[in-house]
Amino acid sequence: MIRVQFGTYQIKNADVLPFNIYQQPLKLSWEAQPQTLYSIFIIGQKGITRTLHYAIINVPGSDLVKGNTLAGYLPLTSNSDQYNIYVYRQSYPIVVKNVSNRSSFNLDQMVAENALILDEMIYFLTQPPLNGMALPNLGKNGLFPSLGKNGILPPPVISPFKPPKTIITVSPV
Repeated sequence: MIRVQFGTYQIKNADVLPFNIYQQPLKLSWEAQPQTLYSIFIIGQKGITRTLHYAIINVPGSDLVKGNTLAGYLPLTSNSDQYNIYVYRQSYPIVVKNVSNRSSFNLDQMVAENALILDEMIYFLTQPPLNGMALPNLGKNGLFPSLGKNGILPPPVISPFKPPKTIITVSPV
């Protein structure tokens, strides 16, 4: 089962997340087989428009460090209504160049051309910031001591829970 957390909040399928939750560090985990290759995609969707927020292929087991990143992490925004996180099993290593245009990325084509098998999927909905404003910076001793400029949290960290020592810091593009 895929496990998705923003900060300490673990999401459930079809959750509706307020702005302050999905701006926290992101952690992903799933029931990975050590000898199996995986591909992970995060897709934002608003109506019929899709945007690729993260893509990594050839991940051995849950070791994201050893995978090949096609599209670095693009932080989630309130511009999408729904986010889908997919974990696919691969039958063989995939050779693909980096994604040049996130809005024209075709996940269905990628799945078909590379015989990917859906292993896990979860989706959630997002809400815009209250009154369209960013969170206030509550200072060192406040609720959000790590807020950066303009009250925005630093970029998410994607880290597999197996093995727990492996942590990946993902910088926004």
